[in-house]
Amino acid sequence: MNQSFQRQQLIRLCKKAEYIDYGMTIKQLTDSLDTSYEEIANDSFEFSLKQVSEYFLTKDLPNKLILRKLNDNIKRIYKDEQANRRIIISQVKTLLSETCPFWVIKTDIKSFYESIDRERLISKFHDDSMLSYQSMFLMNRIFESPILVGNSGVPRGMNISATMSELYMRKFDRWVRSYDSVYYYARFVDDIIIFSNSLKGSLSLIENLNPQLNILAEGLSINEKKTELFDGKTLE
Repeated sequence: MNQSFQRQQLIRLCKKAEYIDYGMTIKQLTDSLDTSYEEIANDSFEFSLKQVSEYFLTKDLPNKLILRKLNDNIKRIYKDEQANRRIIISQVKTLLSETCPFWVIKTDIKSFYESIDRERLISKFHDDSMLSYQSMFLMNRIFESPILVGNSGVPRGMNISATMSELYMRKFDRWVRSYDSVYYYARFVDDIIIFSNSLKGSLSLIENLNPQLNILAEGLSINEKKTELFDGKTLE
């Protein structure tokens, strides 16, 4: 897989309408991408990020394409597939129509993005040695941005944060799916829904959710006030 941030790789991730919206010609864009790559190659590149409300973003098109490529590198290497809300809703509707006994657990994770231990996550990327030097350099550069220094977790509003959070949750997701009595589990960002075929199993799982989450995704915790258990018969 080509993890390069040269213009040939970045331009593939850009739609014609994007650079037109920015008032740029293709020549201006490629020249700008060449300049950015030179800065990446000599370790002098810096992201231009700004904060709008609780979200972090960039208005610079080359920056956007570099972030897009970095996110693409991570997703491809780690085979990340993020949940689709529409598919989850469709699946849940089907499951709710079943006639066999079942129980449903609904919960969410407190301050999800802000509570992720990004140093632990970056250390994992480093230890795995699957991302290129430039990919790792750019990832570190994101969190070295002055606007993010002092902030915890991963920044809301950036695609790479969604990808990183999915990887951070991967072990916990697998643990829940393999839990005895669980036959369906879905998580969309911080919202979780679980179907179980046993009341006893459901109660046991609820008791173990928070301890296991903190072990498998350190720093995160279940929002116990929003944790609910429903008898499937009452949801008809």
